Amino acid sequence: MHEVFQNRFVAYKQPAWHSLGTVFDQPINAEEAFKLMGEFDVVKEPLFRVEARKIVFNQAEYGLGPILHSVKGKYVLTGHFPANKGEVAVSHHYGVVDERYELVSPKQLVSLWDMLVKANIETMGVLQKGKRFFMTTELESFDIKGDEHKNYLSIFSPHGTNQCVIGLISPVRTVCWNTYQCALAAAKEEYKVPHMKGAMNKIGAWMQLQYENVQARSAEIKAALDHLADSKVGGDEARDTYLGRVFPVLEDLEAEVKVQDTRTSVGMLYEG
Repeated sequence: MHEVFQNRFVAYKQPAWHSLGTVFDQPINAEEAFKLMGEFDVVKEPLFRVEARKIVFNQAEYGLGPILHSVKGKYVLTGHFPANKGEVAVSHHYGVVDERYELVSPKQLVSLWDMLVKANIETMGVLQKGKRFFMTTELESFDIKGDEHKNYLSIFSPHGTNQCVIGLISPVRTVCWNTYQCALAAAKEEYKVPHMKGAMNKIGAWMQLQYENVQARSAEIKAALDHLADSKVGGDEARDTYLGRVFPVLEDLEAEVKVQDTRTSVGMLYEG
């Protein structure tokens, strides 16, 4: 299932399997992608308001049910979505948080991306009625003897209680809820930042460092992989190298005699 909300999805050149959203064919930054997708905002709003000197609780408005605990310092996370691509304006609520919760909104992440990463957007989208926002860029790909390897730097931002902003490097191109989960499962690097004080600075520093490291090392990694691909190792040589690492020849003759049968058996297993 795609779970794309209000057609809010954009992708560079290659359409997603669900055919939703907008495909663009010229590189654009995060702010441009955000506007093309359809801007929205997530805010932290007070759980109650004061009218005519009386406290009015917002549980009916927010569909939260009776409030049975103290509401001092409590806030509701609300996503506001202007009319977009034939969809009507709507708001959705993602739970109650306290005053310690540091909101990192989609708009803030977009600005942070363009300021620190400065990379073109591969995909960007909104899932599950705005509860999840993601954006990705394709990192330097490697073509090793015709075998192409791709990775994506991604920022996932779920909104709600007990959630973290997540930075990851994964071979999965995120375009929907299914690929969102697959990217997390296949991630080679993952960094989670709870919505506490300093959250925005932490995720910003991580995304900048990871992107710069990958860009700086890409040529070195490709050269190493090309060298490995050009190094031919025969069956006997590969077997002997493996056995030499796992069962090296022992200087103690008595000990060597004891492991010879085991080494021979392992060699037979290696050859199938």
